[in-house]
Formats: sequence, C-alpha cells, structure tokens
Amino acid sequence: MGQALLTLSAMEPDRDFIVIDEKPYFLRGDDELSLKQLGRIRRLSKGLAILGTDELTEEDMAKIEDQMNEILDLIVMNLPPELRDKLRQGQKIQIVRVFTAAAVRRQAATEKNPTTDV
Repeated sequence: MGQALLTLSAMEPDRDFIVIDEKPYFLRGDDELSLKQLGRIRRLSKGLAILGTDELTEEDMAKIEDQMNEILDLIVMNLPPELRDKLRQGQKIQIVRVFTAAAVRRQAATEKNPTTDV
C-alpha cells in the first residue's frame, strides 16, 4: 500500500500567537505568505542587518522603523498600527525572532514527517 504524500485540512490552522497588553495576536504561518512576501521579509531583514553595522543617522533610524513595521504588518495578523507604533524597537525585534523560530520549528517538523497536514 502506498503512503499519504499530502494531507490537507479546510479547518482553520492552529496558529502560534504573541500577547501584547494581555491580548493575543496571531502569527501568520510562513506557508501562508506568498513567495513575494517571504522575499520581501528576507530583503527587509537583510537591510536591517546592514543598517545596524554603522553609525546610524536619524534618517537610518526612520528607515529601520519603517522596515520593522512593514515586517510586522506581514507576519502579525490584525495588529493595529497604533499599537504597533507604540512598541519599542527591541520588542519588534523579539516578535520577528519568535516568528522566525516558529517557522524553523515547523520546517523541522515537516522534514521529520514528510506527510504535511495543512
């Protein structure tokens, strides 16, 4: 007998989430993002790393803030812009790290068990 190569589910996925001011905000799964969105996140993240290597001007800081906000808008579902703008830079970085760690964890689980339940 053959093996199941792909298992799909129409049910809403069990999402990871973060909590801000005691309210949950769900993270998109990396598999929910388009290739264009994933590429955008990678480019923005690389840009942040490059900007962080030199002395930062106010213009650089504004650019970093815009890039972090764009990343958060892609990965956190229904995060109000007013709340996002209140977060400190370090908090925004923590959110991106959590998203990345969750994506790596899911990828490792998928590689361990190639039958995917989506």
